[in-house]
Amino acid sequence: MKHRYYIGLECLQNTRANIQSITKSIQSPLNPTQDDKYKDFLTCSFKKQGFQASNGKMQFDHLKDFLSRYYTMNDLKVIEECKSVMAKTHGEIAFESMKCIMRKLVNLVEKGDDNNDI
Repeated sequence: MKHRYYIGLECLQNTRANIQSITKSIQSPLNPTQDDKYKDFLTCSFKKQGFQASNGKMQFDHLKDFLSRYYTMNDLKVIEECKSVMAKTHGEIAFESMKCIMRKLVNLVEKGDDNNDI
């Protein structure tokens, strides 16, 4: 798999997304930019990393594998609810899934129920 930095650059060029929108979304993951170009960027990145299939379906097993670097697999059970996210476009699926996952993980950490060291 390509390094995420290069995937980001490639998707930035391919989608012509606004770098400020991407930066804002990274800095405020619970309140990401509601921008179609950002959603295109997100689905491009997710697909290249194996987090989203070409048909738009989120690949939660791949996401959990990646996130298991930071959280225990037991902690990651909280994102199971995010599998029910529905949306019309691949970009919206990626966007809404990311928002759901971030909310679940932030809530886990804020409640102190996580078993990680970050």
